[in-house]
Amino acid sequence: DTGGILVERVVPHSSADGVLLIGDVLTKIEDLQIDAAGMVRYSEQQVTFFIEAENRQIGDSLQLQVWRKGKFINLTLTLKAAPFGSEMRNSYDELPEYVIFGGLVFIALNRNYIHSPGNITPPLAYEHWYREIERPRTRHEQVVIVTRVLPSPVNSGYTNLHNFIVSSLNGKPVRSLAHLEKMLKNMPPETTNVVFGSEWHKIPLVLNFKESLEQHNSVLKRYGIIDGSRIYADKNKDSQ
Repeated sequence: DTGGILVERVVPHSSADGVLLIGDVLTKIEDLQIDAAGMVRYSEQQVTFFIEAENRQIGDSLQLQVWRKGKFINLTLTLKAAPFGSEMRNSYDELPEYVIFGGLVFIALNRNYIHSPGNITPPLAYEHWYREIERPRTRHEQVVIVTRVLPSPVNSGYTNLHNFIVSSLNGKPVRSLAHLEKMLKNMPPETTNVVFGSEWHKIPLVLNFKESLEQHNSVLKRYGIIDGSRIYADKNKDSQ
C-alpha cells in the first residue's frame, strides 16, 4: 500500500493540465510520500502535499510520481500562473482592491480573503475553486462580493449583509470589480434604483441611486475612509 490520492479532475489551463490524467494516483511530490489523506511529512510535521507548490515560484518545476495503468511513472510539472488570474494566488505586497457604493464594500474574491476565518462558505468555495470545473466558461474574470456594509440611511436593512455574491447590476452581468465600478460611474442620471442581482441569493440588493450618491462622501468621512475605491488599472482592463 503506497497511499496516494486519486486525481478526479484536472483544471483546464492549470499547471497540471497535460501532465496529470484523471485516474492517476499521485503518490509522491519531490520525493515526499503522499498518504491517502493528501498529507506529507514536512519538517517533522504532517502538512498538505501542495506545500511544495506553495513554496515555489511560477516557472519552477516539481517532480511527481503517479501510479498509472499498473505502474509508477515519474513526471515533471512546471508551475504556471493561476488560470483564473491573480485572485487565485496569495498577495503579500499590495493593499486590497475595493469599491464602496451606498456604504456597501465590494471586493473581488481572492485567495487571501477566502482563507480568512469564517469565509470558506459553500457559495464562495464553489465560485473560487469549482465553477470552472463544473460549468466551464461560465466564470467571470473576477467574482465580486459585498464583504461588509458601512451602516447609513441609504442601506438600512442591509447592515448584517456579508459575502453577498454579485452577479449582475440592473440586469447586466458584472465581470470584475473594475467593471462594476465603471458600470456605477456610467449609470444614467435618471436611474432610480441600482439592483445588485445574485445567482446565490433569491432577493436582490436594492439601493436608491440618488441617495447613494448624495450620502457617499458622508459615509466615507464617518468611517475615516479617504478614497471610495482602490483599483489597480494594470490588472483590470475593464477600468479603462
